[in-house]
Amino acid sequence: MAIALTAFNEPFGKDLSSQRIWLHGLLTITATTYAAGGILPTSYANILDQSGQKVQLATYNVNPDDLWLQSISGSGFSYSYNKATGKIQIWVLPFPVQCAVNTGLVEYSNAALSAAVLADIVTFEGQWVRL
Repeated sequence: MAIALTAFNEPFGKDLSSQRIWLHGLLTITATTYAAGGILPTSYANILDQSGQKVQLATYNVNPDDLWLQSISGSGFSYSYNKATGKIQIWVLPFPVQCAVNTGLVEYSNAALSAAVLADIVTFEGQWVRL
């Protein structure tokens, strides 16, 4: 397993409207290495809630329409969803950080994931278009 999404139990985890399904939950990273371009979650179609029950997503597409990710542990890592590939990407500050240079975040290198990434607490908010 590489990355798994676990939805919070209702009423905090699932919100249904006539057009959308919203899920809120935790993203767990258990991969040992990171490849450029990101890591594909084990399955968007088999998201479980915290009690282990499968969250039913009656959607046009198993991939989310939008997915926002945020570290809540203050790790300094940034996470994003690549809609074109369905992968989760990890971003870091370049090393060494040059204060005089306007440098944005760079993608995590092709390497073993650090203990800090594996221990990070990452929440997600995802949106799927309903059938």
